[in-house]
Amino acid sequence: MPLRRIRRKRDSLKSEKVVAGRFKGRVQPSSGSLWFRKGDFLVGRKLLGECKSVRSGSIRFKFDWMLKVERAAMFSGRYPLVVLSFYGNKEPQVVCMKYEDFEELVCGGVK
Repeated sequence: MPLRRIRRKRDSLKSEKVVAGRFKGRVQPSSGSLWFRKGDFLVGRKLLGECKSVRSGSIRFKFDWMLKVERAAMFSGRYPLVVLSFYGNKEPQVVCMKYEDFEELVCGGVK
């Protein structure tokens, strides 16, 4: 395996650990490789998250990321979210989740 790929994987795992810790959650072991362990991290019984990290100062959000974690979250009864972060920063910069899920989570479904 090329050195660049090894570094990227190591950095990605480190980022997942930092994000999970920030949410007081836990990293999903073997995330994505097993059919019953989708998503990168779990926060209690409420959230299933996917981490996307970059070294550059910008990232292009792909809606497929949201659809992927949404399918996995539906299977486990959790709210899906995608966390976008940039290497070198300790905290996640952007949390993406469907408005309806955010509203239900924050407001308890009351409109």
